[in-house]
Amino acid sequence: SKHLWWLHSEGRSGRGDGRFLGSTHAHFDSKLFTPPFKHWHRGFFHHLYQTATFEKRVVDRHRFGIGLSYDRVRFGSEIEVLRNPEPDPDYGFRWLTSYRFDDYWHASAEFFYNADDLPIKGRVVGLRGSYLSFNLGIRTSDLDSYRLSLTHYYFNDGNRKWSLGLNWDHQLYIDHRFWLSNRISLYASTSNRRERYYFNPKSDMSAENRVDLRHTIHRRYDFKFIQRFV
Repeated sequence: SKHLWWLHSEGRSGRGDGRFLGSTHAHFDSKLFTPPFKHWHRGFFHHLYQTATFEKRVVDRHRFGIGLSYDRVRFGSEIEVLRNPEPDPDYGFRWLTSYRFDDYWHASAEFFYNADDLPIKGRVVGLRGSYLSFNLGIRTSDLDSYRLSLTHYYFNDGNRKWSLGLNWDHQLYIDHRFWLSNRISLYASTSNRRERYYFNPKSDMSAENRVDLRHTIHRRYDFKFIQRFV
């Protein structure tokens, strides 16, 4: 797959009675990467679709992007320009860079102008926002790794949000067919504005434990079929 076209696509949807998330909501995100050229480069095409219903009002959002990625042993980078269809072009720009210091430490930084990761209900009132994120990780062994992330969001309504996250990944079992891991995550955030039209608590915290099981059903050369349960 390292020398071929590569498609990554994901989607999620839900229903509820909350006035912030909407009675129905869906999110679909896909990236198509070209085969590598000049050894370390790949181009990619990006499509994002979001929809939600708020008090019988439907909010839809399409976004298209084109970008370039660069990935070597220690250094990686990715730039992307995004645009909405007419009549509101709504341009965005994303830049990501990462560096691996050695076999243990790695770090990354990402800047996203007019970001996608915003409350979709805020689009009703013209919400726009950007963020700057820093990540620092360490892999202490083949079984354990840790990651610390700090993100600063700033919105065009004067709201500022800081979030802090910590992950611990531990491999429980590995063989030629089964891969079992556990992740413990801690998260906290704070905002300087309250009573926003969209969901925006002054502060919040969360803790999560996730078990991830992958089973290789069939493998032949570069082809693999895997089922996954989380």
